[in-house]
Amino acid sequence: MRHGRSLWLSLRPLGVLAVCLGAWQFAWAQMQIAYVKEHRQYIGAEVSATARMVPGEGDARITPRWAVDGRSVLFARSREQAGRIVEVDVVVAATAAAPRTLVVNFADQGGVRLAGARAVKSIGWLGSERFFIVGDVNPRQDEMRIFDATTGAETNGYTGAAFAACAEGGRVAYLQAQGMGSAVDILVGDERLATVDGGDAVGPVRFLLWGTRCERLYALRVGERSAELVAVERDAIKPLHRLPAVAYMRAMMFDSVLVLEDFEGNATFVDLARPAVPVAAEAPARQRLRLLRQVGSSVGSAAFDIKWR
Repeated sequence: MRHGRSLWLSLRPLGVLAVCLGAWQFAWAQMQIAYVKEHRQYIGAEVSATARMVPGEGDARITPRWAVDGRSVLFARSREQAGRIVEVDVVVAATAAAPRTLVVNFADQGGVRLAGARAVKSIGWLGSERFFIVGDVNPRQDEMRIFDATTGAETNGYTGAAFAACAEGGRVAYLQAQGMGSAVDILVGDERLATVDGGDAVGPVRFLLWGTRCERLYALRVGERSAELVAVERDAIKPLHRLPAVAYMRAMMFDSVLVLEDFEGNATFVDLARPAVPVAAEAPARQRLRLLRQVGSSVGSAAFDIKWR
């Protein structure tokens, strides 16, 4: 019996490893990946030869995006003229239906020539019937155009910075500078929500983020000596959590957990339900980040999006 117990103890780590590997395989099988590689667009359960190629020429600079309901994915490729975007080819594809291509005009609105965006910064969904394109106009200003996903007609647009779209509720938050000073207004749609003075000790707003189901708006302020996560309320900014003052590359939201990545690949996790409590080592947000990095390594490109089932 003693030898049998020793053998079981020696094999137990292998069993744990098998369970872990099985869990990763299950997680991989439960998701759909949309990605762009070598100017081609793909949808598949994994990055392999089994992925389905979507007609059209892809742009690895523009990350595709899944719709909220998971039924469609958005690809885009821009055409520039004299350093400005004039048209964007948008491919709306579904896993079980033929894709359709929309050509949207990005140069004119109502017959008036705009300053024009130099490059597409991001694309995404507002619900399942509208999509948006954010273009880079200059270092201080971007523009968001919103289009009908069936016709490609433009329905609305905003000018500002740090755009944050909440697909579930169709809400858009962004910054608008007050003149050439350090103060910025935080708007939701056309309505001003609050004002932040980026010249104070905390620093300017770098990211805006929506909480679960668009119930709350957050802002990340980053200065030279400190960073702070705040909740944006009506005419008020509520400090929530102090963070390291580093150059954050991107911010992601997994359920109620905020994930911040810097340019060196380090990640900071904040549970927005309990900002003062450290996130557990094996929290779902950490697992998802590892899976994102694994997929990114397989794709060999940053242009991919995952539909979590």
